[in-house]
Amino acid sequence: MTELSMSNSELTTWQHCKRKWMLKYYKQLSVKPENQSNIGVMHLGTRIHIALEYMYGWSADPFQVLSIIYKHEKQYQSSEVIEELTKEHQLAVKMIEGYLEWLDETGADEDIEIVSTERDVAVDGPHGVTLRARLDMRIRQQSSGTIRFVDHKTVGDFNGKLTTLEKDPQMRFYNLIDKLEALQTGSNERSGGGVWNMFKRSKRTARAKPPFNQRVETDYNDETLRSVYFKIHEVIGEIVQARLRLDAGEDHRMVVYPNAGPDCSWKCEFVAMCPLMDDGSRWQDMAAGEYVISDPYGYYEPSKIPELTALRDKKSTA
Repeated sequence: MTELSMSNSELTTWQHCKRKWMLKYYKQLSVKPENQSNIGVMHLGTRIHIALEYMYGWSADPFQVLSIIYKHEKQYQSSEVIEELTKEHQLAVKMIEGYLEWLDETGADEDIEIVSTERDVAVDGPHGVTLRARLDMRIRQQSSGTIRFVDHKTVGDFNGKLTTLEKDPQMRFYNLIDKLEALQTGSNERSGGGVWNMFKRSKRTARAKPPFNQRVETDYNDETLRSVYFKIHEVIGEIVQARLRLDAGEDHRMVVYPNAGPDCSWKCEFVAMCPLMDDGSRWQDMAAGEYVISDPYGYYEPSKIPELTALRDKKSTA
């Protein structure tokens, strides 16, 4: 077996649906670019995230970054899609405006020092697998000296998210990777937890109810991170064995059976093909016609928008 690397996203996909894992990470299928939608809350979250990355990482104007992103996204689109993107752009601007006002009012950034933004990390993990992550933002709280990870999240409401933050696997994975990196490099400096920097998807109209921004800290002691390691040790072991069985030609219906649920319709890009994989249909023909082979870790590559790359390079040399 070739050398493997895995992220929290891959491990989470395996736990949610083994079939989706096979199609996305083992067969490396993705929807053809011309058939992909660029509208929706996930895309909005990504665009807000990029604007903040450039604001914190390179002192760029977040509104300029949003303008570049939406200009790029509108290329070669229908009038209907352009109209939806225009509305989303307006929402994104309102959200960033509200965030900057919130920072002025609360002074939430006054106690932090940016240590790094969008840093790619790879460490040795269990079963000979490399664990990898792109860490959004690492800060040092000047009053306490504590280092934390910051993750930007856009949400429909805070109440639902707040009930699951402490157990969220992403931040736990970040802190585990940070600890492993410190152990493997001999560093004495490691993070003491996470900060969720949350944005409510709202234009802040007169009817809208505040708050629209919120930060929540989570702490993870060594025993918690040991529990995280035990879990990913077993999950990675399952994935490694599944790869070996698939390589040997075992029936995918036994090795990586599906886990259908009510969120498949909006969460899984393979929802239309999935039934064909059980009823004897030639699902491979649909895969060849509707999907392409692409690196599921392509999001680790630098921005594919030339104007953003130029802006970053300009800010980096200023």
